[in-house]
Amino acid sequence: MVVLLAVNNFMRFMIKKIIVPIIIFIFAAGGVYYWFQAQKIESVVISTVSSAAEGLIAHIVKGEGIDIKNKLNITYKPMLPGDTERSLRNRDVEIGTHGVLVLAKANLEGKELRAIAPVYYNVYSLLVLKDSPYQTIEDLIGKKLAVQPKISAAFTGPQTALYLKGISLDKDFQLSFGNASEAGKFLDQREVDAAFFFEPIASKKIATGKYREILEVQKLWRESTGKTFPYLVFAAYEDWLQTHQSIAKKYRKSYLEAANLIVKNPDILDKYKGFIKENLGIETDEEFKVLKQRFPKTLVTEWNQGVINDMKYILEKTVEFGILSEIPKKEIILELK
Repeated sequence: MVVLLAVNNFMRFMIKKIIVPIIIFIFAAGGVYYWFQAQKIESVVISTVSSAAEGLIAHIVKGEGIDIKNKLNITYKPMLPGDTERSLRNRDVEIGTHGVLVLAKANLEGKELRAIAPVYYNVYSLLVLKDSPYQTIEDLIGKKLAVQPKISAAFTGPQTALYLKGISLDKDFQLSFGNASEAGKFLDQREVDAAFFFEPIASKKIATGKYREILEVQKLWRESTGKTFPYLVFAAYEDWLQTHQSIAKKYRKSYLEAANLIVKNPDILDKYKGFIKENLGIETDEEFKVLKQRFPKTLVTEWNQGVINDMKYILEKTVEFGILSEIPKKEIILELK
């Protein structure tokens, strides 16, 4: 009996003086580890187009310190439209922009890319010179159009929307390919009858009074389908996401924070007037005024099932139109809660 009592007292002593402190230490050490992990600033390389909307938002993300606030250090690699898709496919960057249709096609070709965040709605406008006789897209059938490279969202976005009118961008026009600057030259020199421009270049040209907008792609889609047209996304490879999901979430949070900042307070753009003039070609006060009015409306400010469903609808329509052979079997648009 005495022996049992002694053993019992010894066990109580061990639990109280040694085992419990060890358990407390283990939990405390684990808590400290996870706290330090949460505070760690991670790095990521992302492609962007300085002359387009994502370039401006990237500049604001860095300028306002939004990435660092979200424990992320972003290195942006500026490039031309179309090159952003290629750079991601070649793994030259970790996250890059893709049109929804181009993303789906890449997956059908075996590239396991996943959409992780929005960029903006389909922000392309078809412009003609002010004295042009053409008033509608139908008037231009058979005429010369300046367009962006076929791999770019600047081509596949309008291509998809025009099918709603039974019009084929590939077959119903004489196409001249080039970047936005080249498209502007083609139009100014009357080598083409109309040209597609993305924001904010479209706003700049409209503000000069020398051009007319005869088609806004997002408006056409919304009026025809009752849905939004969130066409451009940020994407990453699935195998990269398996080990870097926290970076993807931090980037999405940073981008959406910047987009919401612009939408709620367009005057924030005044702070970045120098960058806008240098990279987006905005020169006059009138051009800047039009930009502030139009640009916030192009931005997607949330990433949820509603936005994702609208993207899936776009893919369904591209299959219906024969642009896409089929929808990829795997889920390619991730909510990443």
